[in-house]
Amino acid sequence: MIQGVNNSLPTDQQKNTAIFICQLLSNLYQPINLFRRGLTLLNLVKFRLNGGFSQ
Repeated sequence: MIQGVNNSLPTDQQKNTAIFICQLLSNLYQPINLFRRGLTLLNLVKFRLNGGFSQ
């Protein structure tokens, strides 16, 4: 056993904090992903409106 390391299970507060952080990071990622998709769609629409490859 490593000296100074506690091998016990996490407390309820630590467990709830970890769950909260994981959910927060997941929720923050989703709008970024949608924003990137929105830009891709916007670029495709602009490309199509400008005549596509015909120019």
